[in-house]
Amino acid sequence: MLKKYTAFGISILLGMTVLLSGCGNTAKETQGPAPKPAVTVTTVKAATGNIIEMSSLIGKLKPNKTVNVAPKMQGRVKKVNFDVGDNVHAGDVLLKMDDSDIQNQIKSAQAALDMAQANYSLNMQKYKQAEADMARYKQLYNEGAVTQQQYEQAKLAASPDMVKLYKAQLAQAAEGYNSSKTALKNTTVTSPISGVVAARNINPGEMVAATMPPFTIMDNSNMLAEVSLTEDLLNKVKTGDKASVTVGGEDKAVDGVVDTIAPAANQQTGLFPVDIRIANKDGRFKAGMSVVVKLPNNARMGVVMLPKEAVTVQNMVNTVFTVKDGKAVRHVVKTGISDDKNLEIISGIKAGDEVIVKGQNLLSGGEKLRTENGGSN
Repeated sequence: MLKKYTAFGISILLGMTVLLSGCGNTAKETQGPAPKPAVTVTTVKAATGNIIEMSSLIGKLKPNKTVNVAPKMQGRVKKVNFDVGDNVHAGDVLLKMDDSDIQNQIKSAQAALDMAQANYSLNMQKYKQAEADMARYKQLYNEGAVTQQQYEQAKLAASPDMVKLYKAQLAQAAEGYNSSKTALKNTTVTSPISGVVAARNINPGEMVAATMPPFTIMDNSNMLAEVSLTEDLLNKVKTGDKASVTVGGEDKAVDGVVDTIAPAANQQTGLFPVDIRIANKDGRFKAGMSVVVKLPNNARMGVVMLPKEAVTVQNMVNTVFTVKDGKAVRHVVKTGISDDKNLEIISGIKAGDEVIVKGQNLLSGGEKLRTENGGSN
């Protein structure tokens, strides 16, 4: 009997379990799918402003100025004061030539000048006496006391041309002395500019001449970034324009200014060489370093603009999402020029629209949104 009641109780429990299970399934089926969670986004307001589009050009650095220093005369080098890489100032002595022969020439020229000065003084005294004698000789000639030849000789001695001769003789001696002094000065070769020694082609004891410059001095206080421009870009650039220059492996660009624009194209490339000047006070920029130069190409003033990341491409069209009533709204936009950060919006968005700049890649339109920056919900 006990077994019979136990089996009956188990049957009742199983029936209740099946009934309750069926009711639970029915409740789930009537609830439907769970709502999608809101997409977290970041927004900005579309604004108006100015956009300057830049063109990137690759070039090389060259020094502001390079001077080949040559002596004015030939001679044997006695001393060299600088080597490659040394900094020099304008007027520094680069080399000194042997001047022993010229020193002897100066002594001889000085003696000749002293003699010429003495002769000039003596001759001028004679000239003054001749002027005084001239009146007496004229009277004696008129009286027949002297011959015509004697009279003519007296006139010649008192002629102003004699003074010119005496002065010319003195000037000739002075010129010889000054030439010797100049030659002595030319045995010293100085740097015409401040900069760094780029090349040295001479050693003590060697002969030097003007045809073989012993030194090359490079002014690297400013450097020139040389790039080549096409005709279209050339007409948009003028001297004095600002430029951005990134040198070699530098992380940060430096400011530059358009220094020169070639009036004619390079015969081989057909491009126009342009130099952009940059400061190099610490000397870290070297000639030959590669550069990337950004020059203004186009400008648009007072246009609607957005951060570049706000514009995505969906179905092969430029797309922007805005927030309206807490939901995403999809807009097809037409874009214009851009700079490093912003993009011109020609149509599709107006100034003041709340535009999504983060999280837009998860949107297609109509999604409920949650903004992180306090925008619409």
